[in-house]
Amino acid sequence: MPAAVRICVRRRALRRDADWGMDKAEHDRAYRTLDGLRGVAALLVVTRHVGAFFPARMFPESFLAVDLFFLLSGFVIAYAYEARLLAGTSLRAFMKTRLIRLYPLYLLGIGVGVAARLFGGLTDDDHGMDWLSLGQAVAIGLSMLPAAPFLPLGGAALDGPTWTLLPELVANLLYAKSVRRLSKPVLLAVTALGGAGLVACEQVYGTLDGGWNLNALPLLAARLAFSFFLGVTVFRFRPARGRRPWLAWGCLMVLGVALCLQPAAHWRQLYELVAVMILFPAILLVAVRSEPGRIGAPVFAWLGAVSYAVYVLHHPLGVLADEVQQQVPGAHTPTLVTGALFLLAVTALGTLADRLYDGPVRKRLSEALRRWPAQAGRATQRFRPVTGGVEQALPAE
Repeated sequence: MPAAVRICVRRRALRRDADWGMDKAEHDRAYRTLDGLRGVAALLVVTRHVGAFFPARMFPESFLAVDLFFLLSGFVIAYAYEARLLAGTSLRAFMKTRLIRLYPLYLLGIGVGVAARLFGGLTDDDHGMDWLSLGQAVAIGLSMLPAAPFLPLGGAALDGPTWTLLPELVANLLYAKSVRRLSKPVLLAVTALGGAGLVACEQVYGTLDGGWNLNALPLLAARLAFSFFLGVTVFRFRPARGRRPWLAWGCLMVLGVALCLQPAAHWRQLYELVAVMILFPAILLVAVRSEPGRIGAPVFAWLGAVSYAVYVLHHPLGVLADEVQQQVPGAHTPTLVTGALFLLAVTALGTLADRLYDGPVRKRLSEALRRWPAQAGRATQRFRPVTGGVEQALPAE
């Protein structure tokens, strides 16, 4: 990578890390291999949600990326916030920070989803909705509520992958609320209980691919309890770090292979459990010990920076692009070439969204959040400013 590009990417990474209260020294201690893992997983998730451009069931086990996201989230949240929460950071300030990190791009994804449905003509076909359904999906989606028998439409109807965001926030809330009581034995017990739930749900549901509606709430609870709190546990027991570029790149390769494998039907359930309960934790343990080095660090940082935008935007962009291509006469057969082109396009758009929209919006919201406690304190003498940089935004998990 040319030196000028490396400098540009590094400056971008420094600005992003400043958004979560990190100075340059802390930036240099950031876990760049985790950024790379998140980026690879987000790119592979794209292949399962955009059937108009990718061959059907190309990577059927790529849904396991969600479990990896929960695992990485537990580690990163504990790394970035545990000391601050123990030092007295308020639960309200913490949750405001998390909302600032997640909501702007989520709102953009909902907006693109609405545009795709409007372009589809509000018909009751695979992509379209009538006006009532669209209004319901937007109203419920703005609150991030999941699908339920009494709420059949929500944000996921406009932007499918975003069903994971509310569980992510719930896990963040539970962790922050109970951080003082989460000793290592308690964490191990919670993780073990979540693991038992995973095994039971695999038998009941026949797969771990679920949790986006309340009908599979036990499965969602098990996936979240095991992976998120195991991530926190790994943080508590984290090993010493070192520069091992070959191991860092190896982690990305192993993860990519794991999410692309298509096990035989009679091995699928076992494979899912082994991947979530053994392979992914092992990858995390190696990743936290291995940094990509001077040459690889900008690439890994970029993968982490763009991962959330790609994750949130790829589905509605795929629906919109499919509606556009339907206007072009001729056959439209999804191939590896169309999939690769769409992946390049969504990555480029995700990079622009992160740079031109998400970053500036989060910066303004974070600055407003810093000013608000002081202003409210002068007006009412009831609030104290949040200190320590905890009001800044974190990278998406």
